[in-house]
Amino acid sequence: MDVRTLQHFLTIAQEDSFTKAAECLHMTQPPLSRQMRSLEAHLFLV
Repeated sequence: MDVRTLQHFLTIAQEDSFTKAAECLHMTQPPLSRQMRSLEAHLFLV
């Protein structure tokens, strides 16, 4: 897990939308969703 992933998570929480967060982060929504799925897996397996 890196700081960028946590920043992306925070942006999603602040925007309350994956689509809006992706726009703010200048990326598309599918990679952001994959990154959050990976974070979720990491947190629940640790």
